[in-house]
Parts: sequence; structure tokens; C-alpha cells
Amino acid sequence: MSEQREEQKDSVVENSSLIMGDSSHSEPATDETSDPKKKKPKKKRSLIGRLIIWLLSTSLMLVILLILLLYFFIDTQAGLKTLTHLANRYASDYVTIESAEGRLGKRFTLTNVELTLPNYQPLEIPSLALKWDYWQLLNKRIDVESLSIAGANLDFTPIVKQEEVADKEESAPFSLKDLDIPIDANITVLDLENTTLKIDDFYLAVNDFQIENAALVQNDVTLKNAVGDLHVLVGEDVDLPFVVALNGNVDAPTEMFDLNLAIYAQDAYIRENELNIALNTQLKGVWENFNLNVDGRVDWSNMLNDPILLKVQNEVTSLNNVKSYLHIKNLANQIMLNSHWAMDQPLDFDLALKMNAPYLSQFHPDIQGSVLGDVILKGDLMKPLLTADVAVTNVSAFGLQLESLILKGNHENYKATALLETNRVKFNEFYLALLSLNLEGTLTEEFEFDLKIQDLVKAETPAEVLATEKKDAKTVVITDTTTSEGDEDVEAFYAENATLDLTPKGKTEVLLKNVEYRVKGQAESHQFDFDLESPYGSIKSEGVASLNNLGSDPSFNLYLANSTVKSPFVGDFKLNKPAYFHLNALKQEIKLTSACYQQGFVVLCAEGERTKEGVNTAVLTLNNLPSSLLKEYLPPDISINTKANATVVGQFSTVEDFIGVVNVSLSKGDIRYRFQGREVLVPLDKTLLEVLAKPTGVTSSLNVDWGKYLRVDGKGSLDDLFAENIVDLDLKANIPSFDWVSPLMPVLQGLGGEVALTSKVHGPIVDPKLAANLSIKNGKLYIASLNSRLKDINLNVDLKEGTPEFFVKGSVGTNEGTLKLNGHYNIANFSTVLTAEGENLLLADSENIKVKISPKLTFTGLGKTGDNRYELKGSVRVPELKYIHSSMGGGGSVVTVSDDTIIVGGGYDKVREKSFMDSFKMDVNVILGKQILVGAEGLKANLDGGLKIIKDYAQPIRGLGVINVGKGEFDIYGQVLTLDRGKIQFSGTAITNPALDIQASRKFVNEIEGREMQVGVKVLGSVEAPKIQLYSSPALTDIEIASYLFLGRSPNLESPVENLMLLNMVRKIASGEPISSSDSSIASQIGLTDFGFVETPNGSTGIGLGKRFANSFYVGLGVGIEESEGAFAVLRYRFLKYFNVNTAFMSEGESINVNYLRDF
Repeated sequence: MSEQREEQKDSVVENSSLIMGDSSHSEPATDETSDPKKKKPKKKRSLIGRLIIWLLSTSLMLVILLILLLYFFIDTQAGLKTLTHLANRYASDYVTIESAEGRLGKRFTLTNVELTLPNYQPLEIPSLALKWDYWQLLNKRIDVESLSIAGANLDFTPIVKQEEVADKEESAPFSLKDLDIPIDANITVLDLENTTLKIDDFYLAVNDFQIENAALVQNDVTLKNAVGDLHVLVGEDVDLPFVVALNGNVDAPTEMFDLNLAIYAQDAYIRENELNIALNTQLKGVWENFNLNVDGRVDWSNMLNDPILLKVQNEVTSLNNVKSYLHIKNLANQIMLNSHWAMDQPLDFDLALKMNAPYLSQFHPDIQGSVLGDVILKGDLMKPLLTADVAVTNVSAFGLQLESLILKGNHENYKATALLETNRVKFNEFYLALLSLNLEGTLTEEFEFDLKIQDLVKAETPAEVLATEKKDAKTVVITDTTTSEGDEDVEAFYAENATLDLTPKGKTEVLLKNVEYRVKGQAESHQFDFDLESPYGSIKSEGVASLNNLGSDPSFNLYLANSTVKSPFVGDFKLNKPAYFHLNALKQEIKLTSACYQQGFVVLCAEGERTKEGVNTAVLTLNNLPSSLLKEYLPPDISINTKANATVVGQFSTVEDFIGVVNVSLSKGDIRYRFQGREVLVPLDKTLLEVLAKPTGVTSSLNVDWGKYLRVDGKGSLDDLFAENIVDLDLKANIPSFDWVSPLMPVLQGLGGEVALTSKVHGPIVDPKLAANLSIKNGKLYIASLNSRLKDINLNVDLKEGTPEFFVKGSVGTNEGTLKLNGHYNIANFSTVLTAEGENLLLADSENIKVKISPKLTFTGLGKTGDNRYELKGSVRVPELKYIHSSMGGGGSVVTVSDDTIIVGGGYDKVREKSFMDSFKMDVNVILGKQILVGAEGLKANLDGGLKIIKDYAQPIRGLGVINVGKGEFDIYGQVLTLDRGKIQFSGTAITNPALDIQASRKFVNEIEGREMQVGVKVLGSVEAPKIQLYSSPALTDIEIASYLFLGRSPNLESPVENLMLLNMVRKIASGEPISSSDSSIASQIGLTDFGFVETPNGSTGIGLGKRFANSFYVGLGVGIEESEGAFAVLRYRFLKYFNVNTAFMSEGESINVNYLRDF
């Protein structure tokens, strides 16, 4: 390779020699040969030199190529289209351009530009046109002749909201001098058309906006003119179309500016109230010394009765001193304010306020009243030169009404007099007769201060009176009249011309009678007296207080020497030792020594402190609070003997550094309850609640031991306080015995068993998991009147943790047979299944009543998936039933309330969209056995047969079957009739209207003829339309039949009295009136209080039964006969003389009402 290179070099030399020879052939030959020594060979270039030359040449070519490429892209139409194509291909995720025309460096137009930014909707610009001179960039200048944007849609609402991170670094104060823009700029025309900008619920529409001759030269900004037609929308509250005009200049190096802004808005709406506004604003000066002036007019319908003229002038000097002038006026009012204030002297003021506003209703339609007067304040706020003379009358604004307020004051040369007095103030339902403040003296020497409050009342004003007071009235009434000279005269009547009636109306409650606070002395040491009187008691306190170092380190100290609290509810308490209070505003120190109020052995104490390090501590204790304080609120039948003790202690410095302890307990005692000569003693062996709170969590425990009456053991915790708040609660409660109930309610003999409740709650407090179990174990009950003994009562209701289902399982034993209960209820979809099954259950076995049944029933609730429908299916066999009528007293429900008692229930008076009975389906067979004997209302008979009770959705209850009335007797006025036949037939129609076919008769021997005859009655037709007929064989007249039926002989036609009685009997039979000699109700005969038609909880009519126990407890069951009514159960209990509980369970819902009724 080296040899080839040498050969190449030689050939190059030879060639070059030849060339040189050729080029010099015109020279004389003597030059070539005459001096051979002078001919020198040409030097060869080195490799490095040739490489440098190659690099320079290449670089020069690349520069030229780059210049040509830039020229191609910037100054040719093909270059602009090439850039557009490259952007669409390689940067389509960020920008797309449909088409481009023109040259990038001169004038070009882009159509349908779409910019995509992360987390934002695409920004759309349908048309963008720019004309500029890019050669000016060489002079560090941007020269734009015109820029036009049309139809842009710029939505800067984040797709995913992000939390703003606060900048913890403190920024330096803003200064125009810090602005250093290294380039100049000039825009001859900027034009925006039909462009929108959206940020969240802020929407700006730019209909047309033009800027002319805007320039930036050496940080000096000038603007000849900017005019725009804009429209702003903010949510649904602001709809503001307006025109804006701006011009002026800002010189950053010298911090000088001169700007003028004009805003004009017409037909704008703020919260549906029309707004018209015109404002001219001027800002002129330098950054530290400038003037800001605003002149304008505001017309706001429904907010301003009369347009307002506004003038504001502000002069700021050295960014410290502020002089302001404010003038607001309309046709009827004007307010002027002059002020001078300095930031480095914040407590020095120079303020003059002049108010001449006799008709405030012309400012706002919801405000009326008059404000007249002047206020002048000069100098230090703590020792100012003050003059005030203000009168406010007949004010009504936003629920506040004021008859009059007078403010007069003067302060000069440290001497001050001030008087503030308000008469008759009303705020919503509260009325205040008088509030007055009176100050006289000097704060540095002697001064006296008096505060008085009189007659604070709360009134329950009737609704019709409030409606009259709130009735909308016109603020101003214009009356056109004509004077005697024939000239037109316009008389205006404003709302302020009418007087306010601030007298309490309706039922009133006095909250405060009188409050007086008197201070006398100096700021550094002054005595105070405080007196308060109210219907709830009185407070009297006295002591010494001081205000120190108000200008530099203000502090307040109070020495409470004596204090007495008297109340008819809690007694008389007195401060047992002086207390001290200290407050330092600058250091934020607070301290209260132990302040204890005592009455006998009862002591209430409070103390606390906040140190300058920010540690807060507080202690509150209550010891030996006697239960005798509750005596006035309890009925005479109950008494409580115990004492309450409570301690609350806490300490914290931050929200994540705290500790708190709560301890509440009752001392050992008892509760005595006397009832009908009997007494129950409930021992209060232990009652304790403890709570401990720390940043790591809160723990608590509850321990109650009231002997055999109640025991509760619970504990709980709350963890992860600053995140999920995990709760963990475990509660156990039980009633160990019921043997104390029988002495109170003798009808419930042998009541026994144990009730236990366990409950667990675990998980985040917003979505915890619940588990619970309610059980009744070994229950028993004996009802002597029915010789009915229920035993082995066991019931278990279980809610498994994390599941929505209650599982029910239990049994109730009788002397012959056991009733078994089984089912479940889902609280998520409201579905339920409950079965009741038993064989030969002996429910009653007394001399006159014996009941034995065999039920097999299933109740199903289909829940949400089944359109909340219910079904009852099964059968009830009655193998044996004996009922013999016997008088047991009158009927009627026991628990009643007076007519003036209002019971707030579950809202059953509302119209239900769909009744329970519409959603209820029933198919139950009732089968009577052979041992059915009934006797009531003079009737004794055997029954047999069966009845199928059926009901479809949205249909009435129907019956299908026959009840046969077998042999028996019927007593009518002492005469015994024999039942010949009887049948009650249900043929598939309404169950309340079966067909009747009953006949009873008696045989006699005619005394005259000596022949046998038969007389009796027939009941035919239906229950709703019965037909009662007299019959005889052979045929007799009705009077003769009645005589034989009721007298047992033929009638004495010669006795008018007897004939009248017989005619009356015939009339009763024809009209269907009862004719039995018994005067007792069927309900009383079977040992019930109610049987038959009863009142439902909704006040409608139903069919049911009810039983009263010991004149204080009532249980009722029934079903409404109307289609809108369903089944119901009622429990009523009256206790403690003044209390009663009414509980109703219906298909549509439940209600529990606890009422306290006592006459005072």
C-alpha cells in the first residue's frame, strides 16, 4: 500500500510537472535551461493540513446547506407545507394542522390547528393568520404587523383534578425593576374573534377583541388602544356580557405606569338579577407612589332599588400611606368617607364618615331604615380624637329589626364620653327591650363603664302573623295629585315612613330579665360588678381586673373575689375561694386557676392553662351531685338515691399530640318505684363510664350492675384516628330475672327467664361490620284467668358479622305441645321467611275457656326483588275449643291521653303509594274439630266445619267454606230455645259477609186445644243484610209467637201492658236489635278487653282483639277491613304516673311514642 501511495505521489508530481511545462511554454527557453539551480520542486501538503481544509470546506457547505434549508422552511410556501407535514406525522400526539398557506417568515395562515396538552382536552384553533418580519430577529426585535385568531376553543379544565401544592418558599416582594425582557416587540394589530376560554365553571367568550399599536421597547410597554366585546359565564350564577377598553403604558425600568380602563356591561345577570354597570378606572404613577381612581354607575335590579353613583379616589405614597375618598349616592341617600392610614402605624387613623341616608330601602329592597350622622376619628386608636353623633331608626334588614340606635361619643385629651343605646331590637324570634353602653372618663386615669341589657324574650309568633309581617310590599308608592293652583304634585311614600311594631306576639318565654356590668377605676386596675337575673336563676360576681401594656405587650388580668349562682333548679352555689385569670395576647398565654363553686358537699371546679409554648391543659370536675335535684322532675311514685361524679381532663399542643380522660360514675344507691301499694327496689351497685383518648386511639368501657334488674358490660376503641377511624365495640347486656315483675302486674304470675343482648361493631366508622344476638332463655309465664301456662320460652335472634341477615329460631312450650318458630330476615333486600308450627297447643284451660290449636303457617316477604310483596300460607287446626260466656267486667282500651296531648308518630297520616294489603297474599285453612262448644249472648252450641281464607294481591279477603252450628240452646229472656239447624256459609265472596241460615225453636202444648205447637226464629240472608223471621207450626200471629217465645204461654189480649211489651219484642226482632237477657259484651266473656271492631293505629276501623293487664299494660292485634289497611300490633304501657309509651307495628312501618303528661 505504501508503494502504491509513492507511485501515486510520483505520478502526481509528473503530471504537475507536465502541467507546469505546458503552462510555461510561452516563456523563453533560456529561462528553463540557463539556471537549473533555481528550479525548485513544489512542497507536498501534509495529511493534517489537507484534513483541516476538508473539514472547513465541509462545514462551509453544511452552513450554506443549513441556510438554504432555513430559507426553504421560512421563506417558501413549500417549506411551510413540509413543516406542517412533518408536524402531523411525527408530533401528532401534540399538534395537528389541517392545512397551511403562505410563508412562515413573512405571512402565513393555518387552518384547523389542534394542540393537545397532558390532562386537558384538545385546544382547537380553526383559523390563525400571522404577518411578521423575521429579519427583525437579527435586531433582537419581534415585529408583528398583524395577528388574527378566529373561532378558537381553549378548554383548560383538567380532566383529572390535581391537588395544588403550596409553595413553601417565600417569594421576594414584586418589583417592576426586576423585569428584564431582553428583546423588544411590536404588534400593530392583534385581532381575536369568536374565541372561547374555559376553566372549570368559568367561561369567557371573546366575540371581538382588537389591540392596536402595542409595543415593548427596552422594558417600556405602550398600548395605543385595546377594545373588546366579551362575555363571561361563571356556573349558573353569573352571566356578564361587557365591553372593555384599555390604553396606556408601563415603563418597567422606571416603574412608571399610566393605564386607563373602561368597562361597560348591559343586560348582565348575577343570580338571576339584571345588572347594568359602567366603570372608568385610572391607574397612574410609579410603583411606590400612585393614584387609583374609579368612577361609575351601578344599576342592579332586585338588589338596588335605585342606581348608585360611585366615586373612589386612592392615593398611595411610598407603599405605606393611603389616602382614600369614597362617595356613594343615589337619589335619596349619600355616604362619604375620607381616610388617611399608614401601614407602619396601624393604630393611627384619620377618618371622617358622613352619612345622610334617610331611605335605606333605596339601596336594597330587603333593607329599610334611616342612618344619619357623622363619625370623626383621628390619632392613636387607644387615645384618639373622636367625635360621633349617629342616629339609626326603623331598621329592618335580613331578620334584624331595630326601633332606634343612638351613638354619641367624644374623646379628646384622654377624656372620653360615649353613649350607645338601642331600643327594641328583634332578630328572628328573639326580642330585646334595651341595650345600653355608657363610658365616661379616661383610660389612663379614672373611668366608669356601664353595660345594661333588659328583657330578652323569645316569642312563638303565630304563622298567620308572620305571613302578614313578611308580605311583600312596595318600597315606594308614588301618588300623583294636583295642587290648588293646578300644578302637578308628586308625593312619595317610602317604607321608612311606616313604623315598626316590635312588640312580642304569641307565646313568649323570658330568657333574661336584667344584666348589668359596671366597671370603675383605671385600665391598669379597675373594679367590676356583674349582675344577671333570669327565670333560670341569678349570678352575682365582683372582683378586680386590669389591662396592661396595650400598645406593646397587651395583657388582661382578672381577680374574681366573690361569685354566687342561684337557681331554682340546681340550688345556690358560691365560689369557695378566689380565682385568677390571665391572658397575654402577644404570647398567647391563658391561665385560669381552680375556680370552684360549692353547695354543701357538691363541688364543681374548672381550671386550665395555655403556655407560650402552645401546651393546653384543662380540668373539669363535678363531685357529689345529688339525685335529689331530679325530684321536681320525677313523679311521686319514683325516687332516686345516689350521687353523680364526673372528671374530664385533657392536654394537647397539636391535633396529633393530645391526651384526654373522662370518668363518669354514680355512687352506690338505689331507685325506688312504688306501684299500687307495692315497691320495687333497684340497687345501683355500680355505674361507671371511662374514656381514654390518645393520638394512637380512643378506648372506653362501660360497667353497669343493677342487680337482677340490669347488667351491662361494654368496651370499645377507636383507632387510626387520622385516617380510616377503625371502630371496635363489644357490648353485653342482660336482665337476669323477671321475678320482680309479678308484684307490679299480678296478672303476669310466674314470669321468669333471662334476656341477654350481645353486640359487636368492627371496621371503618364509615362502613362498619355489625354482629348482634338477642336471646330469651328459659322463659315462663302463667295467666291465672285462663289457666294458661307458657314455659320453656326460648328465642334466639342472631345477626352474623358482615352479613345482612337476622336468623330467628325459638320455641314456646305449653302444657300440651310446643310452638316452634324458625326464619330469617334480610335487611339488605327486606326479604323474610318465618314459620310457626305446633301440635295441640293448649293455650287456655279454665272452667269456661279451653283452647287447643295446631298451627302450621309460613309467612314470606319477597323483598325488593319481589316488589315488596308478602304471602301467608298454611293451616290452623282447632281440635278443641270451649267458650262459655261469663261476665268479667267492662271493656275498652286502657291507655289514653288527654285531648291536648300531641303524639308525633311515624307519619301514617301521609298517603301511601301502595298499601300493605295490596301487596299481601293469603291462603290459610281453618279446620274445626269435633269438640267445639261456644256459649255467649244466651247461645250454647257445637260447631264444626272449616273455612279457607284466601286473598290475592290487590284484592279483598275472601272466605270459602261452611261452619255448621250443631245441637245447642239459645236463651231468650229466660226461655230456652233449641237450635234446629244452623249454617254459616262462605261462598268465595268477602269474608265479612257470609250467608246465614239458622233456626231455633221451642215446643209448647196449647192449653185450650191441648195440641202441640212449635214456635221459633229464623235468621236468613247475610251478615250485612240479615233477615230475622218468626215462625210457628201451626201458623200463629207474630204477637202469639212472641208470647210463647218470651212468656211461655198464649198472650193475654186484655192486658195493654203485655200487648205493648210483645209488640216491642216483635219490633226488636224485625229491626235486628239484640234480645238476649245478657248485658255483658262478648269481649268480657272471653276475658278480653276488646274483641270485634277496633280502631287501627291510623284511626280507621279494623277487626281485632285486645287485652288489658293491671290497668297499665295493653296488647292488641288486628287487621284493617279497608284495602289500604294491613295487619297491626299495638303495645301500650303507662308508668311512673306521668309517662306512657305507645308502640304500633304495622306492615308499612313502626312508630314508638314516649309521652310525658303532667298538669302544672
